[in-house]
Amino acid sequence: MKLKNTLLIVCLCLTMFLYSQEMESSETTLNDISLDSIDDLFGETDDTDESDNNDNSDDTEVVVEEETQTDQTDLLGELTSQTGGSLTVRYAFAAGFAPGWSEAPWFWDEQDEDFTKVIGADLTSDFIFDFQLTPQLRAYQTFSIDFPDYTFSLDSFWAEYNLENKAFFKLGHYSESWGLSGNYAYTNLLSRLPEDGSGGDAYTFRMNLPLGVGGVQLLTMARSGWVEGGDIEQMEAGDLGYGVKYNYAHPLADINLGVFYHELMPLRAIITSKSTLFDSAELFLQALAAVPKQDDFQNTVFSGSIAVVDDFFKDKLTVNAEYFYNGEVYTKLVESDSGWTQDETSPFIKGHNGALNLYYNTGVKNLNIFSRLLYNFHENTGKWAPGFRFKPYKDLSVYLSTPIAIGERDGVYYHSNYDEKNRPFSITLAVILSGSQKFAQY
Repeated sequence: MKLKNTLLIVCLCLTMFLYSQEMESSETTLNDISLDSIDDLFGETDDTDESDNNDNSDDTEVVVEEETQTDQTDLLGELTSQTGGSLTVRYAFAAGFAPGWSEAPWFWDEQDEDFTKVIGADLTSDFIFDFQLTPQLRAYQTFSIDFPDYTFSLDSFWAEYNLENKAFFKLGHYSESWGLSGNYAYTNLLSRLPEDGSGGDAYTFRMNLPLGVGGVQLLTMARSGWVEGGDIEQMEAGDLGYGVKYNYAHPLADINLGVFYHELMPLRAIITSKSTLFDSAELFLQALAAVPKQDDFQNTVFSGSIAVVDDFFKDKLTVNAEYFYNGEVYTKLVESDSGWTQDETSPFIKGHNGALNLYYNTGVKNLNIFSRLLYNFHENTGKWAPGFRFKPYKDLSVYLSTPIAIGERDGVYYHSNYDEKNRPFSITLAVILSGSQKFAQY
């Protein structure tokens, strides 16, 4: 234990020393490829965030029998009666090389193509503090330091309070999620932005009230970009958004109904359902109603989706297929000095959309093959990223993928795709070294 504590202190001191130094000037750009861009390209998710709540967050909800829920509640009460805390330290080192072309090969006869090479490296250290200060009060904080920019960011900072298991409060800087789909997060109303695109860090107050086999969630939130001058301390009532969500965990389906209001955005309401078919397939049904002008319900527009996730060949092949109709207006990307940007409330293309994700575990030394595809039928535009991941060791991963834009040249995805620089055809090779350690005392 003394050795671990000594190593931890040395690690913290070294990290803060590096952070305090000024970065020397260099003509070599190292941050063209980042861990975030690799996560987006290869569909990786951050599974190291240990802030998983003991509430009814949509992406962690499990449909269970009432007897099982009672057992889990008793276990939860026993665990949270303890006090103490933990520190998780995570390091990730990524390097990548991505040659690509400004035009897809099938347009080379018609357009002049430019060949570019992107070389990048990204080093990130994350520190996660999780403390149960009293049996009722929990505090959670994460921050990260990134190289080569030596940027320091406070990723989340919140407190949670359990009022005799009758009400659960959570307040601070964190992101709440309502959505079910990893392909089209249109039902995650808390991530939607006003028409001017203003966003920034989210600050949320949430209250969960258990009710039978479900519960009610009330929340209010603001983002720094919604406040004049970006100063959250100058926030006024008009800067806040308000939401309410009801969850009903029936044995056959987990159902959520939610509404979110902010004066700068359309009034939106959602209904989502998650169920299991044939003991293996997961079925997701979602629908959204949006009132662009909040007092004009006659112009309400509707969106909806259906998705299925299932495993085949003894769970070696995972198939994720989704159909999504987007009824909200979408403004096409516009070119500016900083590249292609969008200036509309909906980041999803209007009309009929489809997604197909395949993930195959070959069983050969942790070699996995994957394919990610999003396509819009109205514009005949899509983005596709086939590739593989090879993980010979627990702390070493090698990725190879070919991001490709398919369909019309003037389509949205031709200029906004899986490539870091939005090139319509490229090849990405990335190597990641990562590891974490957790120190806990309860």
